[in-house]
Amino acid sequence: MRNRPVPLVLLGIFLTHPAAAQVLYVDASAPGLNDGSSWTNAFVDLQDALDVAQPVVEIRIAAGAYRPDRATGNRNARFSLRSGLTLRGGYAGWQASDPNLRDPQQFTTILSGDIGQPASTLDNCFTVVSALSANTTAVLDGLTISGGQADGAYPNDSGGGLLISGGAPFVDRCVLRENYAVSSGGAVFAANSGSPHFRQCEFIGNWSGGGGGAIAVSGGVPLISKSRFESNRSDAGGGAIYAIFSNITVDKSNFLGNNGAYFGGAIHSFLSTVVIQSGVFEGNYLTNNFDIPYDGGGALYHDQGSSLVLDSQFIQNFSTDGGGAAYTINCPQTFLNCAFVDNYGFEDGGALHNRNAAMTVTNCKFLANQTPLRGGAVYNANAPLTITQCTLKENRAFGVGAGGGVHCSGGSPQIRNSILWGNRNPAGVLEPAQCVGMPLGSVNFCCVQNLSGNLQGSGNLGANPSFTDPSGPDGVVGTLDDNLRLREASACRDAASDLYLPADTWDVDHDGDTAEALPIDLDWSARALYSGVDMGAFEYRAPGRTGDLNCDDLIDIQDLNPFSLALADPTLYFAEFPDCSRLHADCNGDGEVNLLDVNVFVALLEAGGAPQPGGALPADGALPRLE
Repeated sequence: MRNRPVPLVLLGIFLTHPAAAQVLYVDASAPGLNDGSSWTNAFVDLQDALDVAQPVVEIRIAAGAYRPDRATGNRNARFSLRSGLTLRGGYAGWQASDPNLRDPQQFTTILSGDIGQPASTLDNCFTVVSALSANTTAVLDGLTISGGQADGAYPNDSGGGLLISGGAPFVDRCVLRENYAVSSGGAVFAANSGSPHFRQCEFIGNWSGGGGGAIAVSGGVPLISKSRFESNRSDAGGGAIYAIFSNITVDKSNFLGNNGAYFGGAIHSFLSTVVIQSGVFEGNYLTNNFDIPYDGGGALYHDQGSSLVLDSQFIQNFSTDGGGAAYTINCPQTFLNCAFVDNYGFEDGGALHNRNAAMTVTNCKFLANQTPLRGGAVYNANAPLTITQCTLKENRAFGVGAGGGVHCSGGSPQIRNSILWGNRNPAGVLEPAQCVGMPLGSVNFCCVQNLSGNLQGSGNLGANPSFTDPSGPDGVVGTLDDNLRLREASACRDAASDLYLPADTWDVDHDGDTAEALPIDLDWSARALYSGVDMGAFEYRAPGRTGDLNCDDLIDIQDLNPFSLALADPTLYFAEFPDCSRLHADCNGDGEVNLLDVNVFVALLEAGGAPQPGGALPADGALPRLE
């Protein structure tokens, strides 16, 4: 997929790792002097290396399993990380022809809490690794941490894999697997404003009795980037992550099949500032079987604080309560450039449930989300809600009189420049199935199926939006491959109002101008490409390439006559090239086809057909991902 620059917001962390003054070696099978001076003479016990290591030292650890107790069975034993110390795993070790060959996946270095009977976790270490007031020069790199069992009394009740107190350690390319905490943070607990940075890490199968099946953070400015959370579980909130009093950024990370009991199958935040960007949330679920008020969120649950979710996908998340994808309460929330597909909320809000604080949803796609109650895509209660430049299609609410697309119970909602089509309630796809509870005049410049006039407002239309491929390659409406971009003849083209475009508050195009109108659509392509702003999440772009007037995927001499025809006679051009767009002749991108395009077209011919911005469309409606 295409890479798109997305601003990192609220990072505040700059890593500096000074060069190591000394390198020590650890290899469980080393035959030599075991003084750590080389691979042959490596320490066989990691604790021995930690005992002699001086500040600013690197310890290289060969493949194998290393336990912190020195065979004593002491559950309080742990490996200690401090400032200036790097623990680096994944080396082939002394038996290899190149002992410095490094591949953490092939040469797995395990820091294990399994110090007792292999069949039991009850005698495992409370915590495998601790980092107390360790700054950014404290590094864990290429290690697997597993088998921590924080099931004791405080302070041995949190952070089974890694316990952080204060500081800001750097954890890179590590796997934290099958750790447990009876309280918080099955794999990691960062207390006392600890601000760790996790990069390219995997959190798999961790479990907590309290918040954060994988990670729990209290205070601080933690950063999680390019990481994967899979099959983690919390018996309270945040199957993957729980954040309280924190300023947390989660960037380019995937959340798959995580489970929370009450609040957030993947992430639960409380009184925190949360930024999530370029995330994928798929198959996360909330399984509350108790009558707890205001719970839910198959993937996300935000309670107070504030939250920004940018450039993210929510697919097939499930909540036994409200908000199949996300539940927000008393928390100002922004969703920008997100896709919500096939999420299910057993109570109000198939995708989103919002209460008591402003929610802004811009450039988003809602497809085939469902609830048995109200708000197949979005449910809003007693809060300002602004939906702009969104496409809501085939969402369903089975409650009598419910909004299949949007259902509002109080508050001050606004829907602008959006498409609501094919959303259903028990009465079918009539206007109330598209949106319910909207004050008169609060829906403007929208395409609404079975528009009756009851909504009032300005610039609304009821014509079929003419999507490119509403059933997708699989021929089934309401699945991930549905292409909800507009055809050239769509009535929604140029039918929206640029006055409703929000400001580019997050400077998504990196031009330093946050007062300008948001310049992109859901594809991260320019808005108002031609003569005006289109309704819905996607701005129309002519398929093919600028300058390719015969649509053979080449820009060459064969395009010369079609280009001339596109200039002189649009009707004849369309008759001869019905599968092409005359807008391919808009070579200078000013929205018009005229003589001003000639010089640019000639330059394209001379360049040999180099691709131009606005090229071939993806086959499906997927978001561009950041690698």
